[in-house]
Amino acid sequence: MTACQNQNASCGSCCGIHNLVFNSPGAKLELLHERRLEFQSVNFSEISTIVSYRTLREKKEESIFRFDRETYVCPFFGPLEKSEAPERQKPAFGCMIHPSITGLENSQNFSFYGGSICQSYDCPNKEKDIESMYSDFLDQNFPGMEEYSRLMADTLFFSALEKIRRTSEINLSESAAASLKYLCCCRLLTDASRHVTSFEIAKDRFENPDQEMKFLLADAIGKNTSDGRSVSAEAILFNIKNLTGNDSSSAFEEQ
Repeated sequence: MTACQNQNASCGSCCGIHNLVFNSPGAKLELLHERRLEFQSVNFSEISTIVSYRTLREKKEESIFRFDRETYVCPFFGPLEKSEAPERQKPAFGCMIHPSITGLENSQNFSFYGGSICQSYDCPNKEKDIESMYSDFLDQNFPGMEEYSRLMADTLFFSALEKIRRTSEINLSESAAASLKYLCCCRLLTDASRHVTSFEIAKDRFENPDQEMKFLLADAIGKNTSDGRSVSAEAILFNIKNLTGNDSSSAFEEQ
């Protein structure tokens, strides 16, 4: 299992799926299944069918508004068949032309980025999450593709978390894990979380991690998390401090 394809959830943020803006909650999933349905026309022994699929899908999806016009949305990201991800317990999403699926070493060359970039790219969060503590935590607590992928690829949020408490330590305390889950739920309520790509770059412009996290969660205040908890500045600060086990500013200075 990897952060890209975990036991219960998949991430495809770098494929641009969250760069698309949809008017209804289920529209994104409908589009992904529509891709899979049309992908059935592809015959890997006939190159023209792969090229035709990409061309037609790009044409169909070009009218969907993008958060960032410069970020490409790959139409080869979609639902995987059970035989393509046999180790997964739940439905998987991923690259439908990945070499492990097609049996062709260079099959991802039909994508916009090409096989060399697709194969070599790892999002910053995946690279930093060496022991898979964070990705496994998300897989257990946010097992759906939508929430899991948005949190897994959110470089700004993950960077702030690492300054508060190393994610390799989150399993040491149930209380700390509960606070991490609350902060994750708050982040999912923000507008910025809805269009992550994993390409965002965190900038050190805050005096301490408290300020950085409160800034990232600011537009969640006044809303309710998916499990019914209210979001307030006080609750955010409490959970930041609980995550560290002491004053978060001094904890940051000691690291």
